[in-house]
Amino acid sequence: MTIIAVDGVSATIAADAYVHPEATLIGDVTIGSEASVWPTTIVDATLGPITVGARTNLQDGARIRSTVGHPVVIADDAVIAHLVIIEGAIVGEWALVGSSSEVYEGAVVEGGGFVAAKALVEAGVVVPAGAMAMGRPAIMKPGAANAQMIEMIVQSYVDRGHRYATDLREVG
Repeated sequence: MTIIAVDGVSATIAADAYVHPEATLIGDVTIGSEASVWPTTIVDATLGPITVGARTNLQDGARIRSTVGHPVVIADDAVIAHLVIIEGAIVGEWALVGSSSEVYEGAVVEGGGFVAAKALVEAGVVVPAGAMAMGRPAIMKPGAANAQMIEMIVQSYVDRGHRYATDLREVG
Protein backbone atom coordinates (compact mmCIF):
# COMPACT_ATOMS: atom_id res chain seq x y z
CA MET A 1 0.00 0.00 0.00
CA THR A 2 1.01 3.58 -0.49
CA ILE A 3 0.52 5.91 2.46
CA ILE A 4 1.19 9.59 1.82
CA ALA A 5 1.33 12.21 4.58
CA VAL A 6 -0.10 15.69 4.03
CA ASP A 7 0.97 18.46 6.42
CA GLY A 8 2.52 15.76 8.60
CA VAL A 9 -0.74 13.80 8.89
CA SER A 10 -1.04 10.27 7.54
CA ALA A 11 -3.46 7.38 7.71
CA THR A 12 -4.43 5.57 10.87
CA ILE A 13 -5.26 1.94 10.14
CA ALA A 14 -6.72 -0.52 12.65
CA ALA A 15 -4.41 -3.48 13.27
CA ASP A 16 -7.02 -5.96 12.02
CA ALA A 17 -8.01 -3.98 8.89
CA TYR A 18 -6.87 -5.16 5.46
CA VAL A 19 -5.43 -2.68 2.97
CA HIS A 20 -4.30 -4.15 -0.35
CA PRO A 21 -0.72 -3.38 -1.42
CA GLU A 22 -2.00 -1.49 -4.49
CA ALA A 23 -4.32 0.84 -2.52
CA THR A 24 -3.36 4.47 -1.78
CA LEU A 25 -4.23 6.43 1.38
CA ILE A 26 -3.45 10.16 1.35
CA GLY A 27 -3.64 12.47 4.36
CA ASP A 28 -6.05 12.28 7.31
CA VAL A 29 -7.61 8.86 6.67
CA THR A 30 -8.89 6.56 9.41
CA ILE A 31 -9.61 2.91 8.58
CA GLY A 32 -11.66 1.04 11.21
CA SER A 33 -11.43 -2.44 12.66
CA GLU A 34 -11.91 -5.30 10.17
CA ALA A 35 -12.45 -2.82 7.34
CA SER A 36 -10.93 -3.59 3.95
CA VAL A 37 -9.53 -1.46 1.13
CA TRP A 38 -9.07 -3.26 -2.18
CA PRO A 39 -6.72 -2.93 -5.20
CA THR A 40 -6.32 0.46 -6.93
CA THR A 41 -8.60 2.24 -4.45
CA ILE A 42 -7.56 5.80 -3.68
CA VAL A 43 -8.65 7.49 -0.44
CA ASP A 44 -7.66 11.17 -0.73
CA ALA A 45 -8.08 13.19 2.46
CA THR A 46 -6.05 16.22 1.40
CA LEU A 47 -8.98 18.65 1.82
CA GLY A 48 -10.47 17.20 5.01
CA PRO A 49 -10.66 13.98 7.01
CA ILE A 50 -12.03 10.69 5.77
CA THR A 51 -13.30 8.08 8.20
CA VAL A 52 -14.01 4.50 7.12
CA GLY A 53 -15.89 2.55 9.76
CA ALA A 54 -15.44 -0.93 11.16
CA ARG A 55 -16.17 -3.84 8.81
CA THR A 56 -16.72 -1.46 5.89
CA ASN A 57 -15.24 -2.38 2.51
CA LEU A 58 -13.95 -0.09 -0.23
CA GLN A 59 -13.83 -2.32 -3.28
CA ASP A 60 -11.49 -2.30 -6.27
CA GLY A 61 -10.95 1.06 -7.95
CA ALA A 62 -13.10 3.15 -5.61
CA ARG A 63 -12.22 6.85 -5.38
CA ILE A 64 -13.01 8.48 -2.05
CA ARG A 65 -12.19 12.18 -1.67
CA SER A 66 -13.00 14.86 0.86
CA THR A 67 -13.76 18.34 -0.44
CA VAL A 68 -13.48 21.77 1.15
CA GLY A 69 -16.02 21.87 3.97
CA HIS A 70 -17.17 18.32 3.28
CA PRO A 71 -15.27 15.55 5.08
CA VAL A 72 -16.22 11.99 4.20
CA VAL A 73 -17.71 9.68 6.79
CA ILE A 74 -18.46 6.10 5.83
CA ALA A 75 -20.01 4.40 8.84
CA ASP A 76 -19.57 0.86 10.15
CA ASP A 77 -20.77 -2.09 8.07
CA ALA A 78 -21.10 -0.21 4.78
CA VAL A 79 -20.38 -1.52 1.28
CA ILE A 80 -18.65 0.73 -1.25
CA ALA A 81 -18.57 -1.31 -4.46
CA HIS A 82 -16.17 -1.40 -7.41
CA LEU A 83 -15.32 1.87 -9.19
CA VAL A 84 -17.48 4.07 -6.92
CA ILE A 85 -16.75 7.80 -6.63
CA ILE A 86 -17.58 9.48 -3.33
CA GLU A 87 -16.70 13.15 -2.89
CA GLY A 88 -17.53 14.97 0.35
CA ALA A 89 -20.48 12.75 1.28
CA ILE A 90 -21.74 10.69 4.21
CA VAL A 91 -22.66 6.99 4.01
CA GLY A 92 -24.51 5.46 6.96
CA GLU A 93 -24.33 2.05 8.64
CA TRP A 94 -25.47 -0.95 6.61
CA ALA A 95 -25.68 1.19 3.46
CA LEU A 96 -24.54 0.02 0.03
CA VAL A 97 -23.18 2.19 -2.77
CA GLY A 98 -23.28 0.09 -5.95
CA SER A 99 -20.64 -0.38 -8.64
CA SER A 100 -19.71 2.62 -10.80
CA SER A 101 -22.06 4.95 -8.93
CA GLU A 102 -21.23 8.50 -7.87
CA VAL A 103 -22.15 10.34 -4.65
CA TYR A 104 -21.26 14.04 -4.36
CA GLU A 105 -20.75 16.90 -1.88
CA GLY A 106 -23.16 17.09 1.01
CA ALA A 107 -25.13 14.02 -0.09
CA VAL A 108 -26.14 11.53 2.57
CA VAL A 109 -26.87 7.84 2.10
CA GLU A 110 -28.71 7.09 5.33
CA GLY A 111 -28.20 3.86 7.23
CA GLY A 112 -29.72 0.98 5.29
CA GLY A 113 -29.91 3.07 2.10
CA PHE A 114 -28.91 1.57 -1.24
CA VAL A 115 -27.41 3.33 -4.26
CA ALA A 116 -27.89 1.18 -7.36
CA ALA A 117 -25.04 0.49 -9.78
CA LYS A 118 -24.19 3.45 -12.03
CA ALA A 119 -26.53 5.81 -10.14
CA LEU A 120 -25.69 9.49 -9.73
CA VAL A 121 -26.51 10.96 -6.32
CA GLU A 122 -26.12 14.68 -6.82
CA ALA A 123 -24.78 17.16 -4.26
CA GLY A 124 -27.02 17.59 -1.24
CA VAL A 125 -29.39 14.71 -2.03
CA VAL A 126 -30.46 12.38 0.79
CA VAL A 127 -31.02 8.68 0.11
CA PRO A 128 -33.44 7.70 2.90
CA ALA A 129 -33.01 4.61 5.07
CA GLY A 130 -34.39 1.57 3.27
CA ALA A 131 -34.68 3.35 -0.09
CA MET A 132 -32.85 2.60 -3.32
CA ALA A 133 -31.46 5.46 -5.43
CA MET A 134 -31.53 4.57 -9.12
CA GLY A 135 -30.65 6.40 -12.34
CA ARG A 136 -28.72 9.48 -13.46
CA PRO A 137 -29.73 11.65 -11.66
CA ALA A 138 -30.98 9.26 -9.02
CA ILE A 139 -34.63 8.89 -8.15
CA MET A 140 -35.71 7.18 -4.94
CA LYS A 141 -37.59 3.90 -4.63
CA PRO A 142 -38.71 3.73 -1.00
CA GLY A 143 -38.43 0.31 0.65
CA ALA A 144 -36.39 -1.22 -2.20
CA ALA A 145 -33.11 -1.75 -0.29
CA ASN A 146 -32.25 -5.32 0.66
CA ALA A 147 -30.84 -5.35 4.22
CA GLN A 148 -30.14 -9.09 4.20
CA MET A 149 -28.07 -8.81 1.01
CA ILE A 150 -26.06 -5.90 2.45
CA GLU A 151 -25.34 -7.88 5.62
CA MET A 152 -24.18 -10.86 3.57
CA ILE A 153 -21.83 -8.69 1.47
CA VAL A 154 -20.37 -6.98 4.55
CA GLN A 155 -19.58 -10.34 6.14
CA SER A 156 -18.08 -11.77 2.95
CA TYR A 157 -15.62 -8.86 2.72
CA VAL A 158 -14.71 -9.12 6.41
CA ASP A 159 -13.94 -12.80 5.83
CA ARG A 160 -11.94 -12.09 2.66
CA GLY A 161 -9.97 -9.36 4.42
CA HIS A 162 -8.94 -11.78 7.19
CA ARG A 163 -8.01 -14.45 4.65
CA TYR A 164 -6.03 -12.12 2.39
CA ALA A 165 -4.16 -10.53 5.30
CA THR A 166 -2.59 -13.92 6.03
CA ASP A 167 -2.67 -15.75 2.68
CA LEU A 168 -2.26 -13.21 -0.15
CA ARG A 169 1.30 -13.13 -1.51
CA GLU A 170 2.81 -11.55 -4.59
CA VAL A 171 4.69 -14.23 -6.55
CA GLY A 172 5.80 -12.55 -9.73
